[in-house]
Amino acid sequence: ERRDLQLDRIERECERLDALVGNTLRLARVGALPVPTEPLDLSEVVSGVVDDARYEAEGRRLRIDWETPAPILIAGDRASLASAIENVLRNALRFAPAESVIRVRLLTSATEASLEIEDRGPGVATQELASLFEPFYRAGSAAAANTSGGGAGLGLSIAQAAIAAHKGTISARNVAPHGLSVRMDLPLLTTPPA
Repeated sequence: ERRDLQLDRIERECERLDALVGNTLRLARVGALPVPTEPLDLSEVVSGVVDDARYEAEGRRLRIDWETPAPILIAGDRASLASAIENVLRNALRFAPAESVIRVRLLTSATEASLEIEDRGPGVATQELASLFEPFYRAGSAAAANTSGGGAGLGLSIAQAAIAAHKGTISARNVAPHGLSVRMDLPLLTTPPA
């Protein structure tokens, strides 16, 4: 009987290590991506990620506030960009309290598109904001709030690597009265596709 419990624990640990190795390899691959050149509608990519995340949100009694804007063209790699957005949105889902709303907004200026994902979770200590995107870093609120064992602190670093490969930036800030807003800025496509 004790052996079965030990085997179950070994199996869970192997799965956790497999996920950790997979995410570490993903981070390395994303960091080595060539500059993406494929014309891509960012609105469509975000909509696909949000549609997938809504299933999880409903199960946790959360609502994702997102209205698809007109097409916003960027030069991008669909898979790595969707992965970056998904990692940020999944963090918001993980830390948002039940019955709250996660806001997803896509804005444009003359030269860039800005995607903001904002939750009503515990936020992050101000001194930890700059470290959020470092590999294996987990904020104090993340470790305390994540009772399920959660991730290894690679999701946001994978997102940062993907956004950097697109010549963009990613940042985080706390919002009042509580919550975290992650912003991804990406350059717009400068020449229309043929």
